[in-house]
Amino acid sequence: MQFAVVLVTAAIAGFVCAIIARNGKAPLALAGLVLLLGLVMATAKVMTQPADTHEVRFGPVSNMEAMQKARHPSWVVFLGPFIGAAGVVIGGKLKKRG
Repeated sequence: MQFAVVLVTAAIAGFVCAIIARNGKAPLALAGLVLLLGLVMATAKVMTQPADTHEVRFGPVSNMEAMQKARHPSWVVFLGPFIGAAGVVIGGKLKKRG
C-alpha cells in the first residue's frame, strides 16, 4: 500500500509541476531531485537503524511502542525513491497528453 500511495502522490506532484512549468523539462528535474534526496535519506535510514534485537512481542503493546520499534527491510527503503521518481515522470507526461 505504501508504494501505491507514493506513486499516486508523486504523479500528482509531477502533474502540478508540468502545469507550472508549462510542459518544460521541470518534471524530469523534479524526478531527479526526488531520486537523489530519497536515496540520501534511505542511506541515512539504513545506516542509523539499530541492530536487530530479535525481540518477540508478548501481550499487548501500545501503538507508539510498536511504531518506535518497527523496522523496514532495506530493499523497501531503497525502492521508494525509484517509485517516487517514476511517479513524477508519469504525472509530468499526463499533462503533455491533455
